Amino acid sequence: MTSILLGLGAALAWGTSDFLGGRFTTRLPVFTVGFAAHVSAVVLLTAALLVSGAAVSGSALSWGLAAGLATSFGGLALSEALLLALAAGKSRHEQRAHESKQREPTDHSSLLHSERRPTENLPIWRPDPSRDPRYTDSHP
Repeated sequence: MTSILLGLGAALAWGTSDFLGGRFTTRLPVFTVGFAAHVSAVVLLTAALLVSGAAVSGSALSWGLAAGLATSFGGLALSEALLLALAAGKSRHEQRAHESKQREPTDHSSLLHSERRPTENLPIWRPDPSRDPRYTDSHP
């Protein structure tokens, strides 16, 4: 039962931090959001340790610190890379919009005032009797 509760708690924490991190990084620098998230995680984990009364060894704390730092730098690098990709996509979109404004506009007025309907010269599909078994004389 404890493992189920821990799993649900981890999923809730991960989903909440992912959602809130995405929302806050649109307004604040990535480093600030990452730092605030990790400080709040340390506070919550310290409170959980104090409430549970579990004995924690020095090696467990050092491994936890190393894992936390690695996760912090990895998460910050990922967030920065995603923001750079978003910025590159926006600049590419702005460049295409600028290029399309520089092109000469196409005059479509001749198509609007044409006597001919646009579908007039399209081929009409008719079934091919040699390929369709419904049009053969032999029946199985």
